[in-house]
Amino acid sequence: MRYAGGDQTLTRVDGGYRLNVRPDAVDLWQWDALLEQARAATTDSQRAERLDQALRLWRTARWPTWRGVAEQVRQRLERQRITALAEWAELEIEAGRPLMWLSCSPSRWPSIRRPSRWSLP
Repeated sequence: MRYAGGDQTLTRVDGGYRLNVRPDAVDLWQWDALLEQARAATTDSQRAERLDQALRLWRTARWPTWRGVAEQVRQRLERQRITALAEWAELEIEAGRPLMWLSCSPSRWPSIRRPSRWSLP
């Protein structure tokens, strides 16, 4: 069986199906690409822009109770989000752009030790 609709295809493989999509059609892959671009940026303004774009992809942190590998992925993504948010905020302040508001729940944040500059995991 093979289904082609738009830019994605559904193919039958041993044990199930495989959905093939463009990398830019999956927000998780966009997130990873933008964090990589932020790491490679040569200026603070480029870095802040990529972090801002990545953070705008983040909609909610409503995670079900996951176990095993899925829980490890959830924890990694949450750490990345918090680090990206903190680094973006620092870059915005250094650039003289005050943050109008920042809503967060510090009690839900994992422990982060702050080096002289934030670094993306």
